[in-house]
Amino acid sequence: MRRTTIRPLIMVAAAMLAGAALAGCGASLSNPAALDHARATYDRIKTVPEIATLAPVPLYEAEKSLQAAEGAWQQDKDEKAVEHYAYLVEKRSEIAKLTAERKAAEASIQDMAREREMAMLEMRTREAEAGKRQALESLTLAENRAREAEEYRLKAEAALQAIEKARQQQLAEKTKLQNLEQEMSELKTRKTERGLVLTLDGVMFAPGQAEIKPMAWPSLQKLVNFLKENPERQADIEGHTDSVGAAEANQALSQRRAEAVHDFLINHGITVERITARGMGADYPVATNDTESGRKLNRRVEIIIPNKQPAQ
Repeated sequence: MRRTTIRPLIMVAAAMLAGAALAGCGASLSNPAALDHARATYDRIKTVPEIATLAPVPLYEAEKSLQAAEGAWQQDKDEKAVEHYAYLVEKRSEIAKLTAERKAAEASIQDMAREREMAMLEMRTREAEAGKRQALESLTLAENRAREAEEYRLKAEAALQAIEKARQQQLAEKTKLQNLEQEMSELKTRKTERGLVLTLDGVMFAPGQAEIKPMAWPSLQKLVNFLKENPERQADIEGHTDSVGAAEANQALSQRRAEAVHDFLINHGITVERITARGMGADYPVATNDTESGRKLNRRVEIIIPNKQPAQ
C-alpha cells in the first residue's frame, strides 16, 4: 500500500523556502529585492511535486500575485505595490506548503485507518497466541502512526489560521490607513517625511496678534474630530513668522500662536499629552521674505500629524 509521506514533504518545502530567502539576498540591480525574492520563492515551491498535486489553488494564487508584482514594476515602477504583491507571493507560497502538508497528513490518516482495520482482522483470525501478539503490535504501530499524522494535521491547520489572522490584520491596517488619508484630505493636508501637515496661514490671525479668527474654527474642528476618532495619533503645532521685525518679537508671536491652537484643541477635548506647541520664529521660511506674497506664506501655523511608528 502506498502511504503519503509527511516529514519528507515538510523538509523539502522548507528547504525550498530557505533557498528562496538566500536567493532574495542576491537581488538584481534592475528589480526591487522584494520582487526577486518573491520570484525565487515561487520558482522553488512550484517544483515540489506534492505541492503542485495537493495544493494547486494556493500555488496558482501565488503565481497570480507574482505576475501582479512583475506587472506593477514593469508598468508603473510602483515599489509599494510590488512589496504588497511580493508579500502575497510569500504568504500564498507558505499556504500552499501548509495545505499540501495538511492534505498529506489527512491521506496518511486514512492509510493508517486502513492498516488498523487490517491489523484488527488479522488479530481476530489468528488462532495462535503468537499470531495475536503480532497483530496487537501491528495495531499499536498503526495507532501511533495515525496519532502522529493527526498531530501534523493539527499543526498545519494552526499555522494556516495564524497566516489568515495576520492577513486580516494587514487588511485592517490598510483600510484604516485609507480612511485616515480620506479624512485628512478633507483638511487639505499634504504628505511630508514628518507626516501629514495642515497649514493655517497668517490671515487666520489678526496682525501681530495670537487670537484665532472664527474663519479658522471649521478647519480646527475637523482636526479635533480626526484626533478624537484616532486616539493613537498626536499633533505637533509649530508657529512661524516672516522676518519683518525683531527676532525676539517674532519668536514670541510664533509661540503664542502655536499655543493658541494648542489651547483650542485642549478646550475641545483633546488631552494635553497628545499635543506639543513650539514657536519657530522666522527660522523656517517656505518662501522668500523679499516680497509681500512670500512673507504672507511664511506667516503660518503648521499642525503636523506624525507618521505612525510600526510596532516593535
